[in-house]
Amino acid sequence: MQVPSLLQSLTTTNQINTMRAQLTDLQTQLATGKKSQSHAGLGVNAGLVLDLRAELNVMDAYIRTIDQTQLRLTTVQQSLSRVDDIAAEMRTASLTSGYETIDTKQTQLQYTAAERLEEVLAVLNTDIGGRHLFGGAATQTQPVEVYDTVINGDVGRAGFKQIVSERAQADLGSDNRGRLQIPVPAGDTVTVTEDNAPPFGLKFDAVSTDLANVTAGIAGARAVRSPAADRRADDQHLLQPAGRHEGNPDAEGDHHRHAE
Repeated sequence: MQVPSLLQSLTTTNQINTMRAQLTDLQTQLATGKKSQSHAGLGVNAGLVLDLRAELNVMDAYIRTIDQTQLRLTTVQQSLSRVDDIAAEMRTASLTSGYETIDTKQTQLQYTAAERLEEVLAVLNTDIGGRHLFGGAATQTQPVEVYDTVINGDVGRAGFKQIVSERAQADLGSDNRGRLQIPVPAGDTVTVTEDNAPPFGLKFDAVSTDLANVTAGIAGARAVRSPAADRRADDQHLLQPAGRHEGNPDAEGDHHRHAE
């Protein structure tokens, strides 16, 4: 029987240790699904793996961006569709609702309009992940105020109710006459003048009268006679002799004005 030398024993031991290390590595690969736990174990393929991993990260970023964009676009489309639905509902309600008041001392249409306005403002303030979809470049800021601020105002800012009240008072004027100046009549002439404060106050577009002895008109415009006054002028015209009619330009003018 030949006894192995020390060198042979050491060689055999090293081979066994190497095979044991390879077995352990293969078991680790089988369990983890990875060829190596470090880039050093990949040898010349380490650079290729790094490049592939970088490309995967870029593609993952693209996919996340596409998913976020798709979610935002879907939400925007749903929000705008809801706003369109609200507009259609309010158009229909304005034609069908009655004028009976409810517990809030408002009509059903007024109550519904307030609710829908609050909903529209909430839709316009929709955000996803802290980004307001309708905020334009300022995605961190709400694009519109909340309903309570819009209607009732805030510190240093007037709300819709206050603005309506101030506009109504501005139109009425200090004497509640609609900013109309009505001086004491001079003889048989009554003058009503608009206040020179546009766009506030009542504005004359046309005037008319039902009084038989009154001629109404706007300064600079043709006078408007009442129907009774026109009938009286026609009667006088029919009773006048032919010669007087031809020689009376006033009567002829009245006749032409009535024909107009």
